[in-house]
Amino acid sequence: MIKNTSYCVTYSAWNSSDGSLCSGDAANHTCRISQDGGEFVTASNSPEELGGGVYSLTLTASETNASTLTLSVSSSSSGVIVPPVQFIFHDPSSFKADVSSIASDVWKVSSRSLTGSVEVSSSSISSIQNGLATSSALTSLSSNVSALPSNIWGASFRSLTDSVNISAASVSAIQNGLASSEDLASVAEKVELLSNVCDTISVSCEAIQIRTNLIPDRPAAIGSAMTLNDSYANLLTLSPDSIAASVLAFDISNVEKSAPVYSLCTVILAHLQSAVDGSSWTIYRTDGLTQHALRNVTASEESIPITGVSDPS
Repeated sequence: MIKNTSYCVTYSAWNSSDGSLCSGDAANHTCRISQDGGEFVTASNSPEELGGGVYSLTLTASETNASTLTLSVSSSSSGVIVPPVQFIFHDPSSFKADVSSIASDVWKVSSRSLTGSVEVSSSSISSIQNGLATSSALTSLSSNVSALPSNIWGASFRSLTDSVNISAASVSAIQNGLASSEDLASVAEKVELLSNVCDTISVSCEAIQIRTNLIPDRPAAIGSAMTLNDSYANLLTLSPDSIAASVLAFDISNVEKSAPVYSLCTVILAHLQSAVDGSSWTIYRTDGLTQHALRNVTASEESIPITGVSDPS
């Protein structure tokens, strides 16, 4: 560690009972330091827990201005032990001059000339020679390599003046690798057939175009739009909730003659709560409180008077 520089050092606290690390005890720690074996003094900063019983303490630059430093931590908690920790600091300015100048001396060394003799045995020289090309071989190779470019680029086209002997078997082998005139004729026939099919498709497309042009207003043409010109167009402006509300509010006189027994209209009427008071029959809405309709009731003296109608559930 570098002398006279602020550092964050760490230490651990242990439980004397079971040897486990003691966490959550930073507030109970008192940190003291001793420089170069001197008297212990209280550290400038307070410790903080890093976690799991490991704590950190930031030493100031003046506190590290020593060659050795001993950190002693005591805890006011019972059974907590913190072993002392010792640190060593170095002053860069005290390094030896010859050590610090090694790098520059290494790169300043120039090449040296060997003036003395080197003892090499004849067997060593022979071994080296066997692994190298001889001087004569290198000279021959050099002349041949130098002539390669001029020979390659200086070659002109040559005319074949002598006859070339080609056997019948060679000619037959070449012929077998080429397409025969029959194969080429078959390909030409298929190409012509494909051309005729394309012409037929073109004629059919023209016929379809003629018939399509006769469709009135051509509603499916690109860029056109189909519109509703009657009252149904108003449906596009209505929300599903408003449509449902209109259906439920539709007058019963318009549907009761044609409504089946289990229609929505019949189900609602059957579940309405009502009450009879004398000759008046009050029919309430589905909340059971709001009067919806009022009807007169006529009953004979021999019949059992009806005092109310409600949901049996």
